Amino acid sequence: MAGEGEGVLNASRGYFKVVFSHGGTEYEVHPPELDHLVTLNPCVKDVVSRLDKPWGVYFSHFMIQLNHYAADIASMSRFLPPAAASGHDSFVQLLLAANPGAAAIPDEQGMLPLHWAALGGETFTCQLLLDGAPNTATTVDLLGKLPLHMAAGYGHADTCQLLLNAAPDTVRTASVDGMLPVHWAAYRGHTATCELLLDAAPQTAAMPNSEGRTPLQFALDGDDDWYNDPPFLDAARCFVAAGPAADVLEALSAVPEALPLFADFFMTRSPHLTSEEWTAAWSAVPAPCPGLMHALPAVLAHSAEQARHLVQRLPPADVQRLRTAALCLARFQKQSGVFLPAALVWRMLALLGARTCSAFFLV
Repeated sequence: MAGEGEGVLNASRGYFKVVFSHGGTEYEVHPPELDHLVTLNPCVKDVVSRLDKPWGVYFSHFMIQLNHYAADIASMSRFLPPAAASGHDSFVQLLLAANPGAAAIPDEQGMLPLHWAALGGETFTCQLLLDGAPNTATTVDLLGKLPLHMAAGYGHADTCQLLLNAAPDTVRTASVDGMLPVHWAAYRGHTATCELLLDAAPQTAAMPNSEGRTPLQFALDGDDDWYNDPPFLDAARCFVAAGPAADVLEALSAVPEALPLFADFFMTRSPHLTSEEWTAAWSAVPAPCPGLMHALPAVLAHSAEQARHLVQRLPPADVQRLRTAALCLARFQKQSGVFLPAALVWRMLALLGARTCSAFFLV
């Protein structure tokens, strides 16, 4: 138990044991990292900047004050957001036990502790906060962002799943700039998070934000505001099958690095394209188009005519592979005296070509 009048007792492993003067419950607490406090909470920065003592000593003094002012613990709620963002669960539990309402107190940005915990991907901390204040899952900050926006933007799929379980409709909630959680996930290239959000709300795959930009466009643009990243092709692949074909073709055509995604376009859309969309698609696909060989079986399943358009846009190396396969088949037919229907030959070439292409890219 803590010493009388102090409320803090040093424990092993760098922890502190704390007990409030108004109650007998004992808490084992690990101090948050100083850097997180300085970075994430300006109101703590002023306190820390005046320190001339080691952090461990300061934390011990802080806990003494926390015990002393337990009757007015609301004044200490400012420490909850940085503790939540850092995943210091024991510290979060201590503050919530002293003041359960602290989970619903916003900071100067309108962000709740749950926003900060979601941003940091601290799933267990999020659960602690939701247990005491479940409505915080649907609370927005000053920019209209939910905790789910934060978790999605930083690719914390497990945290997203927890927040979706708590408030399923938040997957379709837009911030003040029309950004859905899936927009943020696509913008940062978090493929697994995109897939999770699309499973929860497939209709969001082609929804534009207030500027008319879709998740596909965000993924293809990359996170250029901060890191000048290249297009996130794996994330973009999640959205190729969604929305009007013309819009997808336009988005792919605008980004040279996105050429391999034309194969995904045909693999996912061939059974449903109209004749007008086929014409528009071949007009959009450049020649040569790398990776297009992967779509040959799917296109051939639609028609040999469309397969011929695809072959005309293959890179020379892929054309040579198909030619070699065709010559081998022709020699086999001549030597065996067994002549296969043209449609079957096409299908065999398509399968051989796609598999050869796949093996080539895996080497």
